[in-house]
Amino acid sequence: RTGDLGFVEHHYLYICGRIKDLIIVNGVNYYPQDIELSVQNVSQAIRPGCIAAFCSHEDSGDLEVVFEIRNGHGHGHVKDVASVVEQVKKEIVQNIGLIPSRIVAIKERSICKTTSGKIQRKATRKALHEDECQIVFEYRSSGSHSTIGMEDDSVIVEKPIPIATTEDTFDNIVMSFFGKDKSYTANSTWLELGMSSMTSVQLRDAISESFVILLEPDCFQIYSTPAEMKAFVLKGKG
Repeated sequence: RTGDLGFVEHHYLYICGRIKDLIIVNGVNYYPQDIELSVQNVSQAIRPGCIAAFCSHEDSGDLEVVFEIRNGHGHGHVKDVASVVEQVKKEIVQNIGLIPSRIVAIKERSICKTTSGKIQRKATRKALHEDECQIVFEYRSSGSHSTIGMEDDSVIVEKPIPIATTEDTFDNIVMSFFGKDKSYTANSTWLELGMSSMTSVQLRDAISESFVILLEPDCFQIYSTPAEMKAFVLKGKG
């Protein structure tokens, strides 16, 4: 046995998952891919392919769901995140027939993945249970093995992430990329600093994650110098 799940249709074998990833609640099997796809379709605030559904324990237990929330819906938009979490809960209840024991929105680009980009469900569960997830907002049900028809006494847990807001933080991020260049000044254009396409992606991600702000792919064209970008970022956090 390989541990793979699959089915045969029209004489073709299709591999669709792993036995170890099955979610077993009250003796009923649920496929994490079905739950994750349902969650992904709830809102554009949820990052596609950045969702993990799993049992609270190794073999069985309650359903737990972790998903990444886009930066624009993070700190300072707690009500928006709470609304997304509530929509996720309703989607799972209506389409899957389960009441999750936990629904956790975490910081963008923080879910556990393999080097090839596949979600690591067990690693995500371990990180969640050991308080290593960068939680933005969390829903918890006080019941256990919750299915449709059972009472749902729930609590909401808000865990804002410490957000960078200082000029020094911004300067340190930019200097880590260009500070070794003796010609660096805050009024130099990104082109003059020799920014490559790879550097632009890395720098944009670093600023976005530190300040929890959504930066568009063309942000370095709109704000063509470090000084202009800093003014925009700090204004957005003011």
